[in-house]
Amino acid sequence: MEHTINGNKTIRGVSADVVSAELAKLCSSDGIRAADVVAAAQSPDSPLHPCFTWDDSEAAKQWRLEEARALIRNVRVVRDDTPDRMVYVHVPSPTGRTGSYKPVEAVANNALELSLAIGELRRQAESMARKIAELQDAARSRGDRVRATTLGRAEEKAKELAESMVE
Repeated sequence: MEHTINGNKTIRGVSADVVSAELAKLCSSDGIRAADVVAAAQSPDSPLHPCFTWDDSEAAKQWRLEEARALIRNVRVVRDDTPDRMVYVHVPSPTGRTGSYKPVEAVANNALELSLAIGELRRQAESMARKIAELQDAARSRGDRVRATTLGRAEEKAKELAESMVE
């Protein structure tokens, strides 16, 4: 089994397999948070250290959190006989706090977390349908009927997807 990050085997010279192993070490029963990944990667000796931009300003701190979220989201399991699969899924907090990323298998075995994750995906599908509708309107106003028609079909499918998701 090997991992990829955004389809690549390395990120900033670090192998996706090493990244995956380090993230697995950081993952607890509460999941994995971007702040934990950044903290672990701060040491120049950390295998994750090269994956981040190390500017000490507050903007850089926030950017590192984004980089950690992207790192967690984009680790994929690659097997010869099946399509690649995500390793972690974002689970919003039921209390409104910051959510965390948890292993897909663990979320699938927890009804509350699965419901929260599906709810977030449904909201993303609804958001995608709205964005598609905006593009459709722009294409229509430009007189591009072909793209407007194609986007209309895509919007319908995104709405169907959102409506089909049961929390």
